[in-house]
Amino acid sequence: MKTHTSKETCRFVVFDVETTGLSPGYGDRIIEIGALQVNIPLVIVPGSGSSRIRALDIRRLTKGKSFSSLVKVDEDISYGAFLVNRITPAMLQTAPRAEKILPEFLKFIAGSCLIGHNVRFDLGFLLHELSLAGLTLPEVHFMDTVRLARRLLPELRRYSLASLIYFLGIDRIQEHRAMSDVELTYLVFRSLLAIADRRDLCTHSDLLQLCGGRHGRKV
Repeated sequence: MKTHTSKETCRFVVFDVETTGLSPGYGDRIIEIGALQVNIPLVIVPGSGSSRIRALDIRRLTKGKSFSSLVKVDEDISYGAFLVNRITPAMLQTAPRAEKILPEFLKFIAGSCLIGHNVRFDLGFLLHELSLAGLTLPEVHFMDTVRLARRLLPELRRYSLASLIYFLGIDRIQEHRAMSDVELTYLVFRSLLAIADRRDLCTHSDLLQLCGGRHGRKV
């Protein structure tokens, strides 16, 4: 089947946060945020009749810019959170506060689809921090690599990031730091895209149906 390269590109941003605890509802805060832009050109695939399908050309996927920062807070870091991310109050002393870096982060993700592993956890904290800073998140699509893995790999028993990188043969160790987890989530996302592509499920709308949502309104 003959395809045609499009000049259009879909931009995704893989992001992850580390926090003082498990729930912004109980006053927990973001103490580290990391993000990575991923650009995927579109390819035009002839469909039935005169229709044309705009699929993601994952073979020409490229990594873009990255964003990473610790975030200073006044709240205590729970012992449970410390055991996971090993971030201490001393490490945050010279870090910027959320209200300073969030405008930069919003510019970084503008026009992108957000990707995360259990993305609603990270998105919930992001929305909380934006609210505290008097900012809002524009309407944005998001996709969850946990949900995508469940749909594409139903035979697995566990879908943690560590379990997926092992199953997919990714030779990396999870460090539970924001940028490290972003890199791992990116590698998992890229591997899952390859599986979706082999099953002819690699359009933006396909992926949204498999694992997506939209902040601000239902998909």
